[in-house]
Amino acid sequence: KELIIANIVSSAEEFRFMNLTLTCHPRSAELFAHRRWLIQYVIKNNDNDIITLCKLELKVATKAADQYYSNYISWSHRCWIIRTYLSDHSEILLNELEDTMSWLSKHISDSNVYYYRQQLLTLLLEINHANSKKLWKHELQINKEMIEYYTGHEAMWLFRRFLLANIPEKNEEKTKLYYEEMKFVNQYYPDESVSGYTLEQNRQIHFAKSYKMFINLFKSDNCK
Repeated sequence: KELIIANIVSSAEEFRFMNLTLTCHPRSAELFAHRRWLIQYVIKNNDNDIITLCKLELKVATKAADQYYSNYISWSHRCWIIRTYLSDHSEILLNELEDTMSWLSKHISDSNVYYYRQQLLTLLLEINHANSKKLWKHELQINKEMIEYYTGHEAMWLFRRFLLANIPEKNEEKTKLYYEEMKFVNQYYPDESVSGYTLEQNRQIHFAKSYKMFINLFKSDNCK
């Protein structure tokens, strides 16, 4: 930091050095903390294109997440970029939703990417994006298809709780949604005539039961 402030080392050189270091240490909290300091320093002291800089950081965070499974540090950095500098850029938020969907299909149990998508959806709702409701329903449908296709992954069920609890709908619509969710979850209850469920199937049954308890609470709070 002292070398950068003294103009002995340029910010561009420091970014290149950190990019190289991240290839060996993709989960280093210290490296990402230093990146955040450097980004703030560059934005404060130089006439830089903030959007371009942030887009590059999103790519860096993605690469680090690819290198280390369930990389909480890199996803937290990505959330920081979005919330600090890109929270009112709906086009970028929408692109991030699309980009992380393809990433999610390859990392179905990584809770970090679900949390990141929560942030994106919440920001789009906060800025009153015209398609927020449509996006939320589309996300519910995608999540439903993933639960049906990939058996026994808790992260998917927990993400569905977030979607249901925060969906931008009026109470009468939420009542309709409650009955749709009950129909969906009941299909995962065990058939008494069937024995010998696999481990994944038993996990799915367990998560479905927990989700059913949640949607009953959802009904008592929202469907009046």
